[in-house]
Amino acid sequence: MTPDQVSMITSIAAIVKLLSAWPFMGLLFMLIIGPWLMALLLYVGQQKRFESVVIMYKNNVELCEQVTDIAKDLREVVMLNTQQSTVLSEEIKQNQYCPLIRVKKEIVYQKSGE
Repeated sequence: MTPDQVSMITSIAAIVKLLSAWPFMGLLFMLIIGPWLMALLLYVGQQKRFESVVIMYKNNVELCEQVTDIAKDLREVVMLNTQQSTVLSEEIKQNQYCPLIRVKKEIVYQKSGE
């Protein structure tokens, strides 16, 4: 070792001796154990986030099933309304419920048939 390196090591040892053990151990702890603690905290936070995503996914699945059921019910309602609208349209064309129009229709048919 060169004399400069020896003097550097002795000066670092003197500074450590002056600081006492607590600050040095605290610094050593923060440098060695600190990153592991931070990784553990990040892991716990990520686990909580993942669990909330799983719960949200399950809620979305239930919502999709409910919407599918509603869509089936609405499909039946639309089909029923279409059928009734068709029946109503045919009844209006034939006009079976107004006796005056039925009589006039007979007259119109008789005139056009002559």
